[in-house]
Amino acid sequence: MNDESAVKRATIALMLAQASASSGFLAMTTINAIVAVKMSNNNANFAGIPSALVLAGASAMAYFAGLIASRYGRRNSLLIGVSLCIVGALLSGIGININQLGLFLPSLFLFGFGRGALDQSRYAAGDLVPADRRARAISTVVWGGTFGAIIGPQLVDPTSAIAGSLGLNPDSGPAFATVLLQIIAGLCIGLLTIGVDWKGIAQRMGAQDKIKISSSRWPVFAIPRARAAFITMVCAQSAMSLMMTIISVHMKAHGMGLNEVGNVITAHVLGMFAFSPLVGRLADRIGRQQTIYIGVAVLAAGCIITPILLLTPFIMFGEFLVGLGWSLCFVSSAALLTNSLAPEQRAVSQGTTDVFVNAGAAIGAISSGILLNLLGFYLVCAFGLTVAIIPLLAVITWGRGTPVSTSRMAATGQ
Repeated sequence: MNDESAVKRATIALMLAQASASSGFLAMTTINAIVAVKMSNNNANFAGIPSALVLAGASAMAYFAGLIASRYGRRNSLLIGVSLCIVGALLSGIGININQLGLFLPSLFLFGFGRGALDQSRYAAGDLVPADRRARAISTVVWGGTFGAIIGPQLVDPTSAIAGSLGLNPDSGPAFATVLLQIIAGLCIGLLTIGVDWKGIAQRMGAQDKIKISSSRWPVFAIPRARAAFITMVCAQSAMSLMMTIISVHMKAHGMGLNEVGNVITAHVLGMFAFSPLVGRLADRIGRQQTIYIGVAVLAAGCIITPILLLTPFIMFGEFLVGLGWSLCFVSSAALLTNSLAPEQRAVSQGTTDVFVNAGAAIGAISSGILLNLLGFYLVCAFGLTVAIIPLLAVITWGRGTPVSTSRMAATGQ
């Protein structure tokens, strides 16, 4: 198998796996908060715990997933992630059926472990192509999340009905459906990438970048371009998570219905995923630095527009911009991070970055309600705006005097 066909097959496998895995993840996410409240005797304080546990698990696993990928290969690391997701989802479904919160909540942390490994599939795609095509490869895998965003929430009702017809707790349906979807994701990775010389292709592509190995133990913090990418990813994820989590609470507090909330979340998620292939092409064409500038501007605009008017179309537009700004920042900075590191140091550094990205998302989600009570919605959005524009400082410092032409992109590490 030549490199070109191997890369195409691996990229398609990763995209399909992302689509399947994210469908299951979002199906569980849709109902987990409701399940936690029910199982805790209607204690509303438990509503945010499931998401926090998944994010905490992903953060805890991210570094080790990078380490496993570095030592044993991307394919093995991703398959371990799928396996952990399968076990976590299965235990979650069992916990719901036996009404044991003590099993249900830890199973979500384990599921998060799997997510932490599986989320690095975007980096796996970037490893297989030259520097001037990495944003497109990464965006192709991210685009798989679009299918999950559309399909996942729609699975809740039918899978709950099927579980109920089998004599199981209907709330366990999405968890058991997730087991099947994760198995499909594992089959996509396990079967479609047979014969792909992942490490060899990555080394050949990395050799074209002409990047020296950093002497630092933590190159992601020592290399200016990598540091700028790191800051961009963490801040964009934190601001997006804050704005996404808080909007439903704000709308419900002002008497807006679940249908309106659902429309806003749909617009937001479409902004995050639907345009990622175009974002990847843009980043490869004009450079990662310029794309991050655009992303920060769009994300900031979303933070400003969202609180201005309490009208659903207006809020939808604001949250759509938040999602699109996140996509612009995330895809371009993921490519920038990969291009800034020597192949031997990428996996561990990417895992280190994901530790902080997931932690930032968790903090953004958990703090949103606290900040809303303390500051009010307008100041929460102002806080999100502040976090969103922080990457400008790092990227402007890194980009001083850096050429951005496509022809020199591989040589400059953009």
